[in-house]
Amino acid sequence: MGKRIIYLFIIIAIIGLTIGCEGTVFEEIKQDLDGEKEINEDIYDTSLSAKDLTENQLERIITKLEDKWEEEVEKLNYPEETEAKPEGYDKVIDATYSENEKKIAFALAGPYTMATTSSATGVIDMTRDEIIITNVAMGEAGVSDAITWHYDNNHFAYTLTSASEEGELFIDSYSKGKNIEEIDNESIGHSELTNFRNLSWDDKKEQLSFTSYSAGAKEVQEAKWIYDLDEGLLDFKGEEIEDTNDFEPSTLDVIMEDPGFSVFAEAVQKFELSEKIEKDRSTVFVPTNEAFEELKELLEFSSKEELLAQENLPEAISNHIVPEKLLLEDIEEDLEFETLAGDNITISTEDGSDFKLTYAQYEININKADIKTSNGVIHIVEDVLVPSRFD
Repeated sequence: MGKRIIYLFIIIAIIGLTIGCEGTVFEEIKQDLDGEKEINEDIYDTSLSAKDLTENQLERIITKLEDKWEEEVEKLNYPEETEAKPEGYDKVIDATYSENEKKIAFALAGPYTMATTSSATGVIDMTRDEIIITNVAMGEAGVSDAITWHYDNNHFAYTLTSASEEGELFIDSYSKGKNIEEIDNESIGHSELTNFRNLSWDDKKEQLSFTSYSAGAKEVQEAKWIYDLDEGLLDFKGEEIEDTNDFEPSTLDVIMEDPGFSVFAEAVQKFELSEKIEKDRSTVFVPTNEAFEELKELLEFSSKEELLAQENLPEAISNHIVPEKLLLEDIEEDLEFETLAGDNITISTEDGSDFKLTYAQYEININKADIKTSNGVIHIVEDVLVPSRFD
């Protein structure tokens, strides 16, 4: 009888220990899911801003990026001459604490060329001491909106804007460790609404509201949308909206998107003239790539880069921009005007159809006139308007 009692106590003790252990394990899991695990303050100083803390972890983040690089780099489609490498993502563009301040969503800037930009995004989980890369994509993060967390600290949204200033909206999942949604103007069925802003989560409905808009239009056009984590993309009324295609592209859009104007586009960005071109009622006399090639050969430069490095080239490019709208269809006699560079140029015509520019001692043909845009007009010219003092 005594031995049976002893055995019974032993069995009860074993069961008690087992239950106690299981209780501890499940409690840890519950705390983990509820976000109640403690942050390792020896590693993460939460008195710092999210951006500063991310910069402190940058070396570890790049190591994580290296682990995923081969599968992610295929998304980038960089020009062949661009050397895109994980260590090139060394600038923190944006970083935001989650609601319970135990996770950080971050975005890093990648290599930049005149044609492309890129970003890498991910999460620092300060309770697990874990870093996850969720996305590598074209564009720069946080231009229109900062990274925005969902209340459950599992999803976050952000915008990326490319070198051509067109935007995309992304939603990443922390638990899945990847991007789960990418929204652009094709996704919403409006080719002219190329940018996104006003990102806001409705935590109860598990929906993200946002605005799409046309950045280059004379009057900004926009539409409001909802992305539901279960149902996908909706507009605010839950109705499908058809593409109207009623919007004209801006002057800058036309210049940046036409491959025949790529050298002029590169010069405009290099000399920071985009803002001048985007002003309302502007006129741009756009030289083709062939015009720059002829100028390069005339001046005996060995490369396009050498030509673009010339001290007086910004003045030459500024001569192609006029801060007023000049429609050639309205011109019946010689018209003199002043360029952004301050030089005077004359438009002349003999029959109302063949137009020429007279600048200094040069006479330059206008190959195509009156390409109307949302904020002005473009005329294609056969030569670069080089000042006589050009070296």
